[in-house]
Amino acid sequence: MAPRRLLLVGEGNFSFAAALSETLDDSTSVTATCLQRPADLAGDPVAQENLQRLRERGTEVRFGVDCTQLADAFELHHREFDRIYFNFPHCGRKAGVAKNRELLAKFFQSCKDVLAPEGEVYVALCRGQGGTPADKPTREWHNSWQVVAMAALGGFILSDVHPFSCEAVPGYKCTGYRSQDKSFHVEGALNHIFTRSLPFEDSQPRIFRTKVGGRWFSFPEPEALVGKLNRSFCFSRTGHVRSSRLLGSPTMGPILLGKKAWSVASRLFAGPGPQLSGNKAGQVWAPEGSTAFKCLLSARLCAALLSNISDCDETFNYWEPTHYLIYGKGFQTWEYSPVYAIRSYAYLLLHAWPAAFHARILQTNKILVFYFLRCLLAFVSCICELYFYKAVCKKFGLHVSRMMLAFLVLSTGMFCSSSALLPSSFCMYTTLVAMTGWYLDKTSIAVLGVAAGAILGWPFSAALGLPIAFDLLVMKHRWKSFFHWSLVALILFLVPVVVIDSYYYGKLVVAPLNIVLYNVFTPHGPDLYGTEPWYFYLINGFLNFNVAFALALLVLPLTSLMEYLLQRFHVQNLGHPYWLTLAPMYIWFIIFFIQPHKEERFLFPVYPLICLCGAVALSALQKCYHFVFQRYRLEHYTVTSNWLASGTLFLFGLLSFSRSVALFKVGSFSSFHQSSGASYQNLLRRDHWPPGLFLLT
Repeated sequence: MAPRRLLLVGEGNFSFAAALSETLDDSTSVTATCLQRPADLAGDPVAQENLQRLRERGTEVRFGVDCTQLADAFELHHREFDRIYFNFPHCGRKAGVAKNRELLAKFFQSCKDVLAPEGEVYVALCRGQGGTPADKPTREWHNSWQVVAMAALGGFILSDVHPFSCEAVPGYKCTGYRSQDKSFHVEGALNHIFTRSLPFEDSQPRIFRTKVGGRWFSFPEPEALVGKLNRSFCFSRTGHVRSSRLLGSPTMGPILLGKKAWSVASRLFAGPGPQLSGNKAGQVWAPEGSTAFKCLLSARLCAALLSNISDCDETFNYWEPTHYLIYGKGFQTWEYSPVYAIRSYAYLLLHAWPAAFHARILQTNKILVFYFLRCLLAFVSCICELYFYKAVCKKFGLHVSRMMLAFLVLSTGMFCSSSALLPSSFCMYTTLVAMTGWYLDKTSIAVLGVAAGAILGWPFSAALGLPIAFDLLVMKHRWKSFFHWSLVALILFLVPVVVIDSYYYGKLVVAPLNIVLYNVFTPHGPDLYGTEPWYFYLINGFLNFNVAFALALLVLPLTSLMEYLLQRFHVQNLGHPYWLTLAPMYIWFIIFFIQPHKEERFLFPVYPLICLCGAVALSALQKCYHFVFQRYRLEHYTVTSNWLASGTLFLFGLLSFSRSVALFKVGSFSSFHQSSGASYQNLLRRDHWPPGLFLLT
């Protein structure tokens, strides 16, 4: 029988209520509610138009209704709704996952008081939010809203899932994204249908038996699952609990024991969730964006003021020509000779323009201009790292993101590279942007980020975009979008670069092409300037990232072992394939480890990826420890292995701090100031002159 009484909660502009009411017959009663007061909607013409349409149809409208306290809004004789709709719930602003889970849990608990015994609850969520196998792409469980678990807290069970279609309700416009008049991204959204759970058959906990590794183990029914296994239900291959309605049969037979029950129990620690009574659910916390920004900015400004210039190229090929662009005079290296033209003035102008503003408008001296530009670079690095951190939170989870943040803030490598005036540092920024776009599934940002680094910075950084191109072209078949944004990138970046460089060199110049031709297709290549043994980057990486570098190198073996253990113990991994998302770092290492000519700055573009891979590897190591030694404890893996993460981060911070301090103090050079008064003879060659920016004349 068709539902007779419908309740709509959380209506923003009442467009859903207005559209739905026109598709129903007169025998169906609709009650539309919203949290706002009438005065709050007075200035919204769309809402006023929809309210007028509802009044004309005789639809009941209520304001100031809190979806978490529905019993307070309706009298006893006015309850018993046959269906309750809640479309795209959100706490507002930049509320985190935990707050939105809490909203859902309270909403479902409130629905019990006003829903008819055979009633249904419809909850529409954006793509990936629900945490069910129907979500594409599927987020990790601990990074989803866990709608099934939240519904269980209110005594509801998932009965069906189907795509949410705006076409089914013409005129509907979902608003309220972050408490603004902006729409949610409804592409791929899902409608989750919940019904009441069956009553418990008994309240006595039972003993389960399961066979693991040839031995039988017995364990009592976990408190978090008491009552939830007494219903007639089934487990799909994905392990999500569903009602018998999904299978087309009224009942699914006797209760499942052994491995199936253990599989459900193991999912309690497959991802953190809300705190359950009497059980440690392993709440995983990560710093908010504002906190992460403050930590990153503090570290980067310290680097801008205290770190040394460690590469002669930064001095002579970038600070010196930047001085020329600002003050109109300076020395020239062979790279900027029109004969070779392998350096781009376009990259320099990105830095020279703000520096010139500071020098000419504020009338400051060169030392202040130097530190202003370094602080500006530090700020840009901080912003890129912040958005990368947020993307990692969504892609890899809160635990990985907070450890990566610690690696970023404390590492000596980021201390040296974040404020350096080098194309490799610029490529590090663009790599952060490109990876952020890739992890957030934003093709435009990913493609433009790779292109900006390759064209404006260092053309070899395009290799970092190979996994992105493979994902977009082969796995997702987004040919049109990929080539569209590639063409946009060429017009946006390559055309200005060619125009600017041709102007300064006095002839047609494509600097990115010239540097590739010189380094790859000349007989000597870069080997003319020295070669290093194969282990050079291993030593350098350990000096800059110590234990994090070792973990990053082992990330694929560790994640493979973790995947094996998850499958062996019937715990589903809801993450994405690590071999693809972590491939850029390995590709970069393969390319540059085999090159005879090695320099520290060549690894700058993947420094943030080393931090990410180190965090992923450490998280995988924790999971392996948990499933090997602590798998029978119904706790999140971070609870049982917290000592491993804390100890690693403490050791990393201690080694990184000591290394950064040593670089600042310049090691043994400090002894020269305390040596005896012996006579010295200084020989200053022409290539030892300081750059013009450090000459006060």
